[in-house]
Amino acid sequence: MLGMHFRIQAGRGWGLILAAVLGAWAALSPVSRADDDESGSQQYWENSLGMRFVPAGTTGVLFSIWDVRLKDFKAFVDATGYDATAGMDSLDSDGWKARGDTWLSPGFDQTQNDPVVGVSANDADAFCQWLTKQEQATGKLGPKQVYRLPTNAEWTAAVGTSLYPWGDQWPPPDGAGNYAGPESHDEKWTGNDRPLANDDGYARTSPVGRFKANAYGLYDMGGNVMQWTKDNEGWARRGASWSRSLQTDLISLWTWRKYGPDHRTADGGFRVVLVDLTQAAPPAPKPDGSASFGKFHLPTNQAAATPPTPALDLTADQARAVVVITGDNSQGVGFLVKTMDGPALVTTIHVLANNPNLKITTNTGELIAPLALKCAADRDVAMIVIKNNHYSALDPADDISHTVQPGDDVIVPGVNAAGVVADQGAKILGVGAERIELDNALAPSNSGGPVFHVKSGKVLGVATTATTVDISKSSPALTRSSSGFGWRLDTISGWEPYDWSRFNTETAFLEAFHRRSRCLDSYLNTTDKSPSGASQGGTIDSGPLDPLMYQSDDKIQAAQDNFYKLMAASGDATERQSGYHQLLFDLMDIANTDMDQIQSTTNFYAYDQKEAQREIDYRKVLKAELDAIGNDPARLSRLPRTNSSSAAK
Repeated sequence: MLGMHFRIQAGRGWGLILAAVLGAWAALSPVSRADDDESGSQQYWENSLGMRFVPAGTTGVLFSIWDVRLKDFKAFVDATGYDATAGMDSLDSDGWKARGDTWLSPGFDQTQNDPVVGVSANDADAFCQWLTKQEQATGKLGPKQVYRLPTNAEWTAAVGTSLYPWGDQWPPPDGAGNYAGPESHDEKWTGNDRPLANDDGYARTSPVGRFKANAYGLYDMGGNVMQWTKDNEGWARRGASWSRSLQTDLISLWTWRKYGPDHRTADGGFRVVLVDLTQAAPPAPKPDGSASFGKFHLPTNQAAATPPTPALDLTADQARAVVVITGDNSQGVGFLVKTMDGPALVTTIHVLANNPNLKITTNTGELIAPLALKCAADRDVAMIVIKNNHYSALDPADDISHTVQPGDDVIVPGVNAAGVVADQGAKILGVGAERIELDNALAPSNSGGPVFHVKSGKVLGVATTATTVDISKSSPALTRSSSGFGWRLDTISGWEPYDWSRFNTETAFLEAFHRRSRCLDSYLNTTDKSPSGASQGGTIDSGPLDPLMYQSDDKIQAAQDNFYKLMAASGDATERQSGYHQLLFDLMDIANTDMDQIQSTTNFYAYDQKEAQREIDYRKVLKAELDAIGNDPARLSRLPRTNSSSAAK
């Protein structure tokens, strides 16, 4: 994404503990859904292409939990020679037009697990007929079991009863789905509608299963791609897409009927259903997502099954090299390695930062005493020298550029709520000069753990989770999104020795500085009209950033209290206007707090100098916003929030 981004490492004592694995798992891994019920017994039926089906509110009908993926449609085209390449509309700066793009090359990059786009209702029908014949011929399906497009009524039942696919609140919360946010507005965007504030991380399509499933276990019933339906009323498309952001477009019951059955667009795909023409399907799942296939008669050898547990795990000896790190403010993991200078522990800097009273524990319960500390100058990687006590150790890879390929399996250990290390599988999407991109979302509890390469048996990097604050635009674009990746260990430019006391002092200062910025951001970019901070009319002051966080800042509360005192004593409009300007001046003083100290590079180690500069950039955006408010009487008059200092105390 173009523009500046302020990156905060989660768990760094910034108070940004992200609880965010957004319901996503890799489509190729035979694992249980992240939102399965507590017993793990959520069931699905899987066809020959690996498409998975569950009941979703209509008797006799099973829904695919995903849109048809690129690889599914490619299997159909490869088997039949079907031509679906003509007349597709795609988006560029001059709008939606036919440009010669096709489902194979829609004008943007896709993975094989992204939903296929640029397919018409007729293309979808042809796919269903082919797949039905294929699986009936092999005995996968019975003679009265067929694939087809859902009807409009079936799709309506499957999307659920809430106003929007994610619930009743507006705007959508983070992780609600792949819609048009700031990430979509690139050089090809027409700019003809208002983007959502949320950055969902995908400018165009996203792999299926990246966002939270609904109560039936269906993914992307809103967002990603619009989906064809077909019934006696004709063809329709449902579900909005990556290109949509208008509130009316995202309502669950919104139906698009202006398209004919040959229409192809880069934001349109389809989902299929499996229909038993002779037997009754089971009742719809309960609201908690549990379901049973009941008497839906699939062939005997194809009965629905509970997904197996993933096979990717560290060996017992490797697991002993993973340690748990806890302190007063955060928790993470690390791992033991052998260096030329003796045994050491590797983790992320942010797990250690502003986190006094550290305790490092092996998985056998043995305490490890931290000695000397050094940190990478160019990335979030720390190394602690420890005493040699014959610990198990992992072997870091020397050069991964030529030995690691996209699609390779990795294991990323993390610590669960019980303080026990648990392995998480993922696949490599790509390797950059500093970062290793993974296909599976990471949680804050993975921070500091090894990115363990299954094929080579070596550690490629250090896992981290982060929140990005986008400060490329003025308010209300100060939005955040989470991500997970690994820092490479083999390309670190240099190490800097750290003094523990100085490290704790400067990171505590940076946290306090950042928290004040977040509180000021909260005050400027939210309203008191609802707990979510979004105003009913979507005014310029509405925003998603911690709507009540400002109440915890004493200086902001003092400025607020002073404003209300001035208002109570004011006798005319001129005095009232002076009260508004005094509030603005007080907030500007808050924005200038500690700016001199943070701009002195001698106060920080090399890595924290970069963090300090990002904090400075963030504060400058907030100061510029205060200037803009001062020049806009309408915004200035809306600036004061509810006088809630008593609630804050």
